Amino acid sequence: MSDTSNSLPPLSLAFGDFIARQTEQASDSVLARTAAWLSWSYTQGDVCLDLAEKCEQPWFDGVFMDEDHAPSLDDWRMVLSAGTRCVAAPHDYAPMVLDGNRLYLHRYYHDEGTIAGALLQRMNTSVHCDETVLRSSLSRLFPDVRFVEQQRAVALAANRLFSVIAGGPGTGKTTSLVALLAVLLEQQATLRIAVAAPTGKAAARMMESMQNMQLQLPLDATVRQALPTQAATIHRLLGFDGHRFRHHAERPLACDVLVIDEASMVDVSLMAAIIHALPAHARLILLGDRDQLASVDAGSVLGDITGHGRAINYSPTTHDYLNRIMGDGECTAVDHSSASEHIADCVALLQTSHRFGADSGIAQLAEACNRGDSQTAVSCFDHADDIQLAAGDPDAAAKQAIAAYCACYRQHRNPNDLLHALGQFRLLCAVRQGRFGVESLNRQVARALRAEGLLYGRHGMLQMITRNHPTHHVFNGDLGIIWRDSDGQERLHIRMPDGTLKAFSPAMLPDGEAAWAMTVHKAQGSEFDQVALLLHDDPNHALLTRELLYTAITRARQHFTLYATPEVLTATIERHIQRSSGLAQRLGW
Repeated sequence: MSDTSNSLPPLSLAFGDFIARQTEQASDSVLARTAAWLSWSYTQGDVCLDLAEKCEQPWFDGVFMDEDHAPSLDDWRMVLSAGTRCVAAPHDYAPMVLDGNRLYLHRYYHDEGTIAGALLQRMNTSVHCDETVLRSSLSRLFPDVRFVEQQRAVALAANRLFSVIAGGPGTGKTTSLVALLAVLLEQQATLRIAVAAPTGKAAARMMESMQNMQLQLPLDATVRQALPTQAATIHRLLGFDGHRFRHHAERPLACDVLVIDEASMVDVSLMAAIIHALPAHARLILLGDRDQLASVDAGSVLGDITGHGRAINYSPTTHDYLNRIMGDGECTAVDHSSASEHIADCVALLQTSHRFGADSGIAQLAEACNRGDSQTAVSCFDHADDIQLAAGDPDAAAKQAIAAYCACYRQHRNPNDLLHALGQFRLLCAVRQGRFGVESLNRQVARALRAEGLLYGRHGMLQMITRNHPTHHVFNGDLGIIWRDSDGQERLHIRMPDGTLKAFSPAMLPDGEAAWAMTVHKAQGSEFDQVALLLHDDPNHALLTRELLYTAITRARQHFTLYATPEVLTATIERHIQRSSGLAQRLGW
């Protein structure tokens, strides 16, 4: 395929060649090139190829130095429409589907349609809610006017089959969720509630936060007893066996309410699987931060649902409902052409942080990053004590990590305490390989620990599981520590959802990697007291984005150190991820 044949991923090349053979065209024809571009775009996180955006642009976004350009939009659509054996109209079948100016692989067109159809149906399905009971519940749970946003979120979600509670760290998502579940149980005491998150770490942290919040809210004893006590990974909840999900449309989950935390990490295919497994009557509640990195795989589902940073304005109907429930005169009413079908009516946006004070550098830096205000972001480091800008030196970043980890290993001599202590600090990277990557940094940390006598053989290694092991209830993203027990055997100790440590032979869970340094993507769903982020020294590196930086900043509870030059920081904040998808438009944005 011209000069790109040595650069495109083999699977993308193979798909282009397959389409060429099916249509008896050359491997560098417009149709074959388009198929290869579509396949490659999926690996970049796009759900579809937006022809209107890519027309007359260099093929493959110019990444592979191909001097040719894609056709005009009309010519391109004509070529694709003529390839009827391989390109179908919506609701027909072919390997690719052309819907307006968006070209999809058939599977992802189906997944996106499944999500949109289910959410629209839930948005327009009325749910009984005793408003008198609801008002009483909200007054008791939120007597303090400081928590009006959480009160509004609960009121908004209480009479809907689908709702989203979105906000950054410390804005009260867990508070809102626990209060919402309590309100729903006060409306119907027999509700079956399931809680899940994309990773084991996120699920464990979610349940810990929920249990802490239950102690702070004035809950009735029967309600407290009915609240969920465990959270699972999404794959565990759906019964993933390594090949397929046990729960689906013909065998749905046994629940009346499903809560998905860290929803920004859920890709389009996994969200479609959730929708398939959800009973028609069940509520779906999504929690997450819409400004975080999108999922590793294709799609930006939470971003599409919440409008990618656009204002959340409610319809007159929703505005009136909130006024009835809480006398809320602050909600902005917007006259949508079909108010009952606009997704904004299902979204509660929490914007006030209760974790950080007004002088918090972490909060100010995160906010400036979100706004794309690089000048303010750079200046934040000049006057805040909880953030630090250091030179983009991987050796300096490694020294900070080595000092932090050595202190943990010297102080704690059992796997339970050590695993907890190691969770207080994390070194994050944007990339995996090279001097600025996690692989190099992990090697440096391991060498230093061995030189100090704190790590020998595999004893003491902090390890992240990288593949799901459903039979052992261990999943991708779970953290453990390899420890030589009293019998001389090395075992991998992993904290389970109930908080206990379970020991495995490392041979039982062979897929793992050192985790003293992690990519920002892998750190999603986790929080640490102290976080250090090492960015690449190339300001034009494609992975250095506003979303990556914001996600790393918001992993820190107390202190954030950034290893980067001001030039790299500025370029990172000004680079914004935009994934091609039709979901937002389908939902009314």
